[in-house]
Amino acid sequence: MAIHDTIISINNVSSKDICNYLYSLLASEKGVEITDAYLEPYISTLLWYKYQWENEFNFILKGQNGFYQASLQGVSNDTALTYIRELNAQQAETNFYSFQPDPITHSGYIQIKTFTDPPSIGNFLEKTFAEIKQNHITELTIDVQNNPGGTSRAVDSLVFYLTDEPYQTYQSIRLKISQEVKERYAEIYPEIYEQIRDMKNGDIYTYPSTYQKSDKENIYTGKLAILCNKSTYSAVSTFVSIIKNLQRGTVTGETGQKSHYYGDMLFFQLSHSGINFHVSMKEFDDQLVKPTT
Repeated sequence: MAIHDTIISINNVSSKDICNYLYSLLASEKGVEITDAYLEPYISTLLWYKYQWENEFNFILKGQNGFYQASLQGVSNDTALTYIRELNAQQAETNFYSFQPDPITHSGYIQIKTFTDPPSIGNFLEKTFAEIKQNHITELTIDVQNNPGGTSRAVDSLVFYLTDEPYQTYQSIRLKISQEVKERYAEIYPEIYEQIRDMKNGDIYTYPSTYQKSDKENIYTGKLAILCNKSTYSAVSTFVSIIKNLQRGTVTGETGQKSHYYGDMLFFQLSHSGINFHVSMKEFDDQLVKPTT
């Protein structure tokens, strides 16, 4: 079996039928790019769940010299997941953030692969934008392609270095009330808990509208370009919407997410099977993009 050969079928089931079923398990508003990223680590589990395949896999493939058959013995799910994680770790850079300045052209290139760790990205941005100011950078490109998302705190920490104009991160945020939500908010958001403690399960709490404004010293005011694609998702798609709404720079590409989406998860475990799952408790609307004049 060669890496670039096409799998026509597995165990007499066509690849088209397999993919159609797998894609039906995950929602994706635009295309399948983000779905691919979530399906890949769990492909062996899902094939067992749907077809009970685990011991033997018989393939029909198409290569440069035509069609051929091949067989592989199955491995345990733990073995498969361990291998996939190790392979991804080898392929991925250990640094999720990078900055490449060009003193000759006074330009710079920032790549951000995740928004999941606000303290880490905050430290990176503080150092980077001090360097941008020191090197008199006048043209900056920020690459958030293939960035699956993170937290709104990380989004704001980046926007704070790109504008001093007040802005709203979201047009609206709505929270669905449940006992689990109350317990979580009592612990980590006590000020909001006081507002929702007497609400009934199933009620919707709408966050008050608030504006953010940067207090950073090294705010970049030069030319700005943002690179995104269909695998730019979640909070990073919100970042792109903010830049568009502020008309702060040019955006090349389209994110994989619509302006209305769900996020911020509660995690649970089924008592009998031990299966872990999560449920969204918030509904977000990104800012509507202002028409360019």
